[in-house]
Amino acid sequence: MFGGRGLYVDDVFVAILAGDVLYLKTDDETRERFETAGGCRFEYTRQGTTQVTGYWAPPSDAMDSPALMGPWVRLALDAALRARAGNRKRR
Repeated sequence: MFGGRGLYVDDVFVAILAGDVLYLKTDDETRERFETAGGCRFEYTRQGTTQVTGYWAPPSDAMDSPALMGPWVRLALDAALRARAGNRKRR
């Protein structure tokens, strides 16, 4: 799909590692926090077209601090769990 690696918490897909950048799962409830904090969205090109995703990089200072990264990972896990719950309801 994107040439990166997927990261899971238990069996929940929460992040993408592409190159040297970590991108965490977002949704409508969390996306603005990542954008406001200066994160960038994970995008890739497929058949000449840019594909945007719901994965955003956390603030750069969080990359060096487990204490600062924890809340961002929690937001990603919460978004992934909401997505999973929504997918189950649609089935």
